[in-house]
Amino acid sequence: MNLNVRLVNPQDSRVLKILDWIEHQTFMESDRFSKKDWLCYVCYVLFCNEKPVGCCAMRHHNDVSIQEKGFIWRRNSLYIVNTSILPSFQGLGFGRFLKSWEVAYARYHLFRRIVTNCRMSNRTIIEINLDFGFIPVASLADYYHDPEEDSLVLELILKTKK
Repeated sequence: MNLNVRLVNPQDSRVLKILDWIEHQTFMESDRFSKKDWLCYVCYVLFCNEKPVGCCAMRHHNDVSIQEKGFIWRRNSLYIVNTSILPSFQGLGFGRFLKSWEVAYARYHLFRRIVTNCRMSNRTIIEINLDFGFIPVASLADYYHDPEEDSLVLELILKTKK
């Protein structure tokens, strides 16, 4: 099995099609990104034997805004906006692989903190984040719509080498 994570450019219509395809199979319609949203993120696709099986989107030097839906600038913080694995590949370790890659990415780029958020009902990604050492730091009331649901904000403080 050959796994690799590749930087992709959402301005490329073929890439946008892949990102949308993954997102449409993994997210509720109200949680999906628009083309404009995708263009705001650094995007990667996880491939297994050259087939896309998942993706992640992030923003450098950003944080989840507690006051309003969205994000704010925060030095040395990596905001993981999305970690998605296609349903037919879920439960096989690909989510953990991608989370491990995201943490390694943050360390390599010298971020001191990673923050992410998800629906309170998304027990799978919450458990994966907790297993990687993330801790819950806030909940955002009515962050998601259709259906209405709170968001759980999690963070991981990365130790710096001395």
